[in-house]
Amino acid sequence: MPAGIASFAVPALSTEQAGHLVQHRPPADVQRLRTAALCLTRAPKQSGVVLPPLIVVFQHGGKEYDVRPAELDTLVRVDPYIESWLSRHPKMLASISFSEYMQQLNAHAADAASMSGFLPSAAAMGHADMVRLLLAIHPNAASVPYPDGKGMLPLHYAAKNGHADICQLLLDAAPETVRTASVDGMLPVHWAAYHGDTDICELLLVVAPGTVTAVDMRRRLPLHWAAGSGNTDACELLLDRALQTAVRLDSDGRTPLQHALHGHGYEHDYDFPSFHDYDAEYANWPGDPPHLDAARCFVGAGPAAGVLAALSAVPEALPLFADFFITRSPHLTSEEWTAAWSAVPAPCPGLLRALLAVLAHSTEQAGHLVQHLPPADVQRLRTAALCLARAQKQSGLFLPTASVWMILALLGA
Repeated sequence: MPAGIASFAVPALSTEQAGHLVQHRPPADVQRLRTAALCLTRAPKQSGVVLPPLIVVFQHGGKEYDVRPAELDTLVRVDPYIESWLSRHPKMLASISFSEYMQQLNAHAADAASMSGFLPSAAAMGHADMVRLLLAIHPNAASVPYPDGKGMLPLHYAAKNGHADICQLLLDAAPETVRTASVDGMLPVHWAAYHGDTDICELLLVVAPGTVTAVDMRRRLPLHWAAGSGNTDACELLLDRALQTAVRLDSDGRTPLQHALHGHGYEHDYDFPSFHDYDAEYANWPGDPPHLDAARCFVGAGPAAGVLAALSAVPEALPLFADFFITRSPHLTSEEWTAAWSAVPAPCPGLLRALLAVLAHSTEQAGHLVQHLPPADVQRLRTAALCLARAQKQSGLFLPTASVWMILALLGA
């Protein structure tokens, strides 16, 4: 057998081809199969043992590989590149059965350049067994980009589609690919951050810690992509690895905070590298809503003036002013306090949450905060103050002003 790699341990037919075969069997054989199928259906329910799906076992390089027929059937029917590749090889057809596919895969196994084209597809679709096979046939395939001119490697596709196990296989085969950028400058960690996959982010950063500060062609960090997609956990992970990136500007002059507040709505013209010509996950652009949870990671980072300007530009971000004061009250200068109250709109929903933190700085600043509260919150504090004043008068015990403020802050919170 040429470049021999396949020996079938069970009948190597796809379920579709097996169905066609059954349609051509004599009635007696069909009845036998129907009876056997019914027995097999009842047996797992009664015994609690679930039978494994049909698996084809084949050997290569002294090792055995298990591949489910559906995986290769999917590769043949879904991936346009493989369909194109098949069309250039007269002996291979897009509609071939699994067994025929495997036989012709063997026949072309020596054609390493052609075989490498299958790996990005297998990596993108999560077929770990197929990835192992293709790496065994062509060990350098992990370093070969998808042939569409965008320069994306199999590791890009595995990271983009959330397949941590395949990322590990590819890193074991070619660890240097973790630092390889596609044509637009994107590393695998950019894709993992964009999709919020912290497991893959950690896996990639263990191999190449420095990629946390890598930028794409628009000088966007993994943190920009995590923030713009609202992936709070990924933001926290990346900030933990490189806190200084919280205030880094991309080529448009935008910080990760601004990406979180604006989403990626302003980049609808960005030529994203995609496994398919059109990727439905970007269909809702432009106009992503602000990602407040992700933005909250950045309100304590960088110059106060920049954060205040970013929050003021997005009406939906008003509740984050409370987080600004809760985080920054102990460190604001008198000039920054003045600038902050000038930037905070009145009324500002949710600002009451910050009363306790602001009060810890001074009653003067707490008074400014009250002036920016919505009328309903002001009424709550006024009612609480009247009740407290009545109680003090009745008891004859009068609390210090600072203590009264503290009680009101606790009641307001």
